[in-house]
Amino acid sequence: RLPRSARCLCLFRMPCRLGHAVLLLIASASCAAAFHAVPAKIGVQTRGTFLRSLHASMRPETDGPSLASRREALSTAAKVLLGVAGGAVLPLRQAHAASGADIWTAPLHNRYFLVRAGEQTWESEGSELISHPVYKLHMEKCGLSDAGYNHAYSAAETLSTLGFGATTEPWVWTSIHVAATQTAQAISSHHKISHHHVVPEFSFLDARGFGCYEGTPVAEARAAVWREDVKDQDYRMPPNEDGTPNESLRDVQVRVRQALQIMETQYQDLDIAIVAPDAETLSTLHCSLEGQPLVNAHSFHFSPGEVRLLDYRTRVETPNLAVSEDFGKLQLTGVQHNVMRVSNHLHINGPESFLNPQP
Repeated sequence: RLPRSARCLCLFRMPCRLGHAVLLLIASASCAAAFHAVPAKIGVQTRGTFLRSLHASMRPETDGPSLASRREALSTAAKVLLGVAGGAVLPLRQAHAASGADIWTAPLHNRYFLVRAGEQTWESEGSELISHPVYKLHMEKCGLSDAGYNHAYSAAETLSTLGFGATTEPWVWTSIHVAATQTAQAISSHHKISHHHVVPEFSFLDARGFGCYEGTPVAEARAAVWREDVKDQDYRMPPNEDGTPNESLRDVQVRVRQALQIMETQYQDLDIAIVAPDAETLSTLHCSLEGQPLVNAHSFHFSPGEVRLLDYRTRVETPNLAVSEDFGKLQLTGVQHNVMRVSNHLHINGPESFLNPQP
């Protein structure tokens, strides 16, 4: 249901032509979303300007609403939605996420153990690359090899060494890819984890799709793709006729972020093992959480059965600014800069530093 501010746009005055009606309907919907998306401080003038502009474009004229006025209204709607109308900037939680520098700046609620599944059958045979999702339940091609089972049991033991589940409930989030599922079974059996605590993930943890390189020699395909990845995080290999996804590092980042958001929303102070079938998914997640550009993702490469502990529960959300040991001598300019520096100072020096500040 649209708010009253959007419903008062005189929709009965719409031109009869379908094209004009569609354009104005889009503008109306944009208005409704934008009206509530703009923060209150900056929204009063912006909302008023937007509504006046849109309403003016819908007034009856001799020849109907002009194309220019409709374009202006839609342009204003888009600007409001993006937070740039009237110089406004919407407070995005991830201001620099667009550059691929970081996907989660706030401290996390849980400890995460990234686990790459053991070696798959097709990998042990050194055969052609398989990344099409249709094969992820194919036992003969994508199940664990003999070495893969050893990797899975080794991963379970490594988790014990890292303290997985030592002080809190352990959970396992695993791709439904058969190799990841078999690895997760080895982990849950070793740690006596209830099946209620083993959560299948149906798509967000899938192996990266290699597009036109599907079915080509593994070493050749990876070398060709990685050469482009280090140049451009948005590089997508050409598509394949069989429908194999052609994903960029950014595409992989988007879906692993979705998975992480779900875990952060549902759990608090738990140990969670994330099991994925390939290195690309986990290396992209690790690179992003370390605040590195995605073009460096392959430097975080995972070997079959490798386990890494990521604990960001106590990290500072603000940049690591250089601060003086004496809080009283800090030169602070601007409210935001003030808050950032004080927060960082408190994290480094503790609350005792506020007791006797120097003039």
